[in-house]
Amino acid sequence: MKQLIGLLTGFSLVLLSGCASNVEASISASGSISVFIKTEIPASLETKIRPFTNTQNGPIINASDIINVPLPQGMKLLTSKNPSALSYEGEFRIEKLESFLAINPELKTTGAIAYTMTAQWEELALVFSKETARLFVDMFPFLNRDLLEALSPPALYEGSATPEEYKNMLASLFGKKTMQDIETAVKWISPAGDHRDGSVLEAAVANLA
Repeated sequence: MKQLIGLLTGFSLVLLSGCASNVEASISASGSISVFIKTEIPASLETKIRPFTNTQNGPIINASDIINVPLPQGMKLLTSKNPSALSYEGEFRIEKLESFLAINPELKTTGAIAYTMTAQWEELALVFSKETARLFVDMFPFLNRDLLEALSPPALYEGSATPEEYKNMLASLFGKKTMQDIETAVKWISPAGDHRDGSVLEAAVANLA
């Protein structure tokens, strides 16, 4: 069986909001999908986004709060922790992809998740666009909606903002120093290691800089 992982830059950006992050995804031979998230918020960004949180001193992404947030049916949280106030690590799993898509059909009908299986191979691609972004955000309901809204001007959805214009908007919001920290943060998507359940026979790896 041949298996492929595909995630695009935008998903990582929306999910992690400019933090120095690592996203690791794998598809096992049994059909389960595991997603591992590690994120470290730059210290220069803390004062800018702290007002959007419910605490003045606690973790920006509170691991305890995430434990209590209901996830979409078919997805479960395996681990959730804060190594520090500015970092978060979490592990999520979808036990059966086909069942998950049946429960959440819009992910498939919109093309957000493209899943193909034949007798010889199996392929999975997650496609990020302005049309599908909200579906991925809904998959992780603990995301700070106020912060995402602040980072999403109307022009972004209307299609009139270029990447450079959006970058300039963020620079005016966060400051040049913070934008430098965001731009130098490296985001990776990689296949899971041998310690995971099942096996990944083939994977596509993307460097999201």
